[in-house]
Amino acid sequence: MSNKGFELRIMIVFSLSGCFGGSDKYIRIHDPSTVRKFDGKYMTFSTTGGNEDKGIKSRFYSFDKKKWLAGEDILLGINTPKWLKKLYPNNRGKFWAPDLPYSDKKIIYYSNWSFSGQDGVASIGRAVGSGIAPDITWTDDDKPVISTDKYTYDNGGPCAIDPAVFEDYAGNLWLSFGSHGLENSPGYGGIWIVRLDPKTGHIPIGTDPIWSPGNKAFTQLANYGDSKYTENNIEAPFVYKFEGYYYLFVNWDRCCNGIESDYQILVGRSKLPEGPYFDRAGKNLVDGGGTLVLESKGKYIGPGHAGIFKDEKGVFCFSFHYYDGQDNGRAKLGLRKLVWEDDWPIITDKTYELMEFEETSVLPPGLTRPPH
Repeated sequence: MSNKGFELRIMIVFSLSGCFGGSDKYIRIHDPSTVRKFDGKYMTFSTTGGNEDKGIKSRFYSFDKKKWLAGEDILLGINTPKWLKKLYPNNRGKFWAPDLPYSDKKIIYYSNWSFSGQDGVASIGRAVGSGIAPDITWTDDDKPVISTDKYTYDNGGPCAIDPAVFEDYAGNLWLSFGSHGLENSPGYGGIWIVRLDPKTGHIPIGTDPIWSPGNKAFTQLANYGDSKYTENNIEAPFVYKFEGYYYLFVNWDRCCNGIESDYQILVGRSKLPEGPYFDRAGKNLVDGGGTLVLESKGKYIGPGHAGIFKDEKGVFCFSFHYYDGQDNGRAKLGLRKLVWEDDWPIITDKTYELMEFEETSVLPPGLTRPPH
C-alpha cells in the first residue's frame, strides 16, 4: 500500500488474434473502458457489479494468449483514497466507468459517486500504473481531478462521472465527462469538457477547478434540448479523433435495467475539441442533437459506453457493453467492426465476442496465478 494513496491491481486482459471471429462466448462486463494494449496484451477495465465494497472490475487475463482464466476483483472500496475519505467520509467504494486514455502510458481515470441523501458528491480520480501486464500496480494521485455536488446540479452544471480523456491534434489534453445529476435537480448536467495539464493529468494550476455558472474553463458539449429521447438521461461521453475531426459519442436514455434498458449511442463531430459538436443533420448536440450509431437489436439490448481501437491490421473496432436478451439480460462486452462513410462512423453487424470463464481458484494446466 502506498502512503500517497491507494494501490490496485488490474487483471482484465484478453488477446485478440483479430478483431472479429466466430465465437459466441463472452466476457461479462459493464461500462468498459477503451481497449488498450499493454506489454503485448489487450486490456479493458469495467465497473463492478452490486457489491459496494468493490470498485474496478477485474475479469480475465492470459499468459499464453490461448488459455484464459478469471482474475480477482479489485477492492477499491476498502482502499479508498485519502482525498476521497476527506471529501466524503461515508464513502463505500462505489467506483466505476474507468477510462484508459493512452496506449503507451499506464494511466487510469475513474469515477465515484456517493448516491447518498441529497448531497450527491461525485468525483473523478486518476492513478498511474507500474509493472508488466497483467500484474500492474496502480498508485492514486491522492487528489481529485474534479468533484461536483448538489450545488452544481441545482445550477445546471455537470455531474463528475464517466471520464473520457483525450489528446487533441495539437497535443493538448482534455477531460470530457458527465451524466444526469440528482433527479430533483434542474438541467441534469449533460456532457462537459475541461482542459487538463498534460504533465499532471489534472486541471492546470491557475485555472479554477470548481465548476460554477461563470467559470469559462468548463464548456458544455451535449444536453437534452428538444431531443426525442424521452428518458432524459445522457452520459458516458467518448471522444475520438479521425481525419481532422473530433467525434463525440454519448449515451441516451435508460441504463442498467437489463432487458428493459433502452440505452443507445449517438454521435456528433466538431473541428475543435471543445465543440460545438453537430450531428449529420447539422443539429448541435447541446440542443439535443445526435446521430444514432448503435441501438438495441436482436439480443443486443441497451448498448452503451463507446470505445474505439485499431487492431494490428488497421481495422477499427468499436467496443461497448450490452444486455443479452437471450441470457437473462446479463451485461456483456461487445466488439463490432467500425467503418467510416463520408467521415462518419458506421457500426457494422460483424462481431467478435470474447470468452467467459467461471470465477474459480482452479487454474488450467500449466498456468500459475501472478504474484500479488
